[in-house]
Amino acid sequence: PNGWEARALDQTERVDYPLTIPVPAGPSADAVKRAADLLAGAKRPMILAGSGAAMSGAALRKLATDYKIPVLANALARGLVPEDLDLGFSWPLAQPAAKQADVVLVVGCRLTQRVGFGLPPRFAKDAKFIQIDVQAEELHRNRVIDVPIAADARLTVEAITAELARLGVKAGGAGWVNDAIAPRLARIEELGYGDKTPMHPYAIARALMKEMPEDAIYVGDGADIQNWMHAILRVRSERAFMDHYPYGSMGTGTPLAMGAATWAKEEAALTGKQARPTVLVTGDGAFGFYSSEFNGAALAGLRLICIISNDGGWGTEKHGHIKAFGGHVNCELGHCDYHLIGEAYGAIGRRIENPGDLAPAMKMAFAADRPVVLNVITDPMAGLLRKEDPRVQTVAFEDLVSSLKTHYTPDVA
Repeated sequence: PNGWEARALDQTERVDYPLTIPVPAGPSADAVKRAADLLAGAKRPMILAGSGAAMSGAALRKLATDYKIPVLANALARGLVPEDLDLGFSWPLAQPAAKQADVVLVVGCRLTQRVGFGLPPRFAKDAKFIQIDVQAEELHRNRVIDVPIAADARLTVEAITAELARLGVKAGGAGWVNDAIAPRLARIEELGYGDKTPMHPYAIARALMKEMPEDAIYVGDGADIQNWMHAILRVRSERAFMDHYPYGSMGTGTPLAMGAATWAKEEAALTGKQARPTVLVTGDGAFGFYSSEFNGAALAGLRLICIISNDGGWGTEKHGHIKAFGGHVNCELGHCDYHLIGEAYGAIGRRIENPGDLAPAMKMAFAADRPVVLNVITDPMAGLLRKEDPRVQTVAFEDLVSSLKTHYTPDVA
């Protein structure tokens, strides 16, 4: 095989292959009119944006700002409309408001478990749904859609915006979303302050938000820590958020962050600007899967900051065990010195135990010219509250089981 791979090739003539670039499919005029009519008559319209909207940021922002329609964004759509809690919200944080929407415009978002399948209890049973997706098979998945549109997201959003203008529709407001999530925000503000050690994961989130530039790329991994981060994290720019959720496995955030940081470095080489920093927030369990990637990150000189919420165990499983049978089995990992792994590979490593040390550590990390691993010791029992208080649950699925049974079980005479 080596000889075959190393053989010389004599290519004397050029071979040209025709490159066919697909033309985006536009929506039908009838579908646009039906969608605009629904939105025009809505009292509490909302936009649910997913990864399929990632290339439609300008169109989405215009629709949202012109008609004051709140955007609840998930996955790669986060940051298309800045998450300022005015018009832009993250789905994990603002999902309690979704059940109050009477018309939902779904843009490039698959109606999967993360968004409650588009069903109660996440959404009102009688809510009207408009769904835009370039993949026709995604329409009507898990829920019958009132206005299904198999077309390009940008072209369709632009057409709907133009039709609303033609109809003379007046702008509404997103205050109802803030009213709906006010109890959640109040509860979040009660947690994570002070000098208590081990610290609450919210302390990490707040310290990060104070130092993280708006153009930073955030990558989420782990379990408990991502639930906590979703409450505080605000994504304010495009192409600035990824998490491991689509892969269904912890640990994949590290290679995702490697790819993002590499892209940022290549982009900087083309523009002559400093590379956007990439921030990976992960758990101690998740960090263990692909920690050797930091060797490559150090060798490549990537601006990659890894923040580990080290609660000394498999926190989500531990708290689930406690809730189920009052104890836990095989969930302890210990507060290991994971930062030393980063140092061994050439990164800067720090162990942080006191909340007061977070701010200077964050400043150092964003100023560094090589990878940084911050090993932050957090409260092993903090996540138990997340199992018990829905106000702090940003990734919830337990309540969906009864909904699916109700929705899919046929009536028995």
